[in-house]
Amino acid sequence: MKAQSGYIPTLDGWRAIAILGVIISHVINYPYDSIRAGTYHSASAIADFGAGGVEVFFCLSGFLITRRLLEEERVLGAISLPRFYIRLGFRILPAALVYLAITGCLGLFRIIPLAAGEWFSSLFFLRNYYAVSVSAGWYTGHFWSLAIEEHFYLFWPLMLMLVARLRLRMLAAVAVVGIASFV
Repeated sequence: MKAQSGYIPTLDGWRAIAILGVIISHVINYPYDSIRAGTYHSASAIADFGAGGVEVFFCLSGFLITRRLLEEERVLGAISLPRFYIRLGFRILPAALVYLAITGCLGLFRIIPLAAGEWFSSLFFLRNYYAVSVSAGWYTGHFWSLAIEEHFYLFWPLMLMLVARLRLRMLAAVAVVGIASFV
């Protein structure tokens, strides 16, 4: 079952390293956020490990998406963008929309601090462009990384399809030139 699903056990170790980096970063940064403004704390070097954890997650995500799309192209002969985006939507949107609905209600009733701009930028996966720092918009701050991934998911399958078409055209051109020169 795991072999058929494309599961790669060794990636669990990389996920664990990434999770550990992010957790360490948040645990160390949280108490020192207000103290560290303009100063360097010794824990800062360790806390910066969290950025590496996020980068590992980005790399794993890119690797797995690319692998899945290339496998789809190999098996079916083409990459189906509608199928890809439907799978993506069912994987990402339910949890994100429920979370945003809850935070939106809590912000509307002033139970938590929540600016309309940060909420809407999170809803449309544009949080990475919202000008307020992640720590200022604590309840939606994590949507910056989700927004970056969604941008990747928007453009990367298109790029793979383009490369596949160019590769086929190039192969055809080489074959024509090779056959013509042989004849």
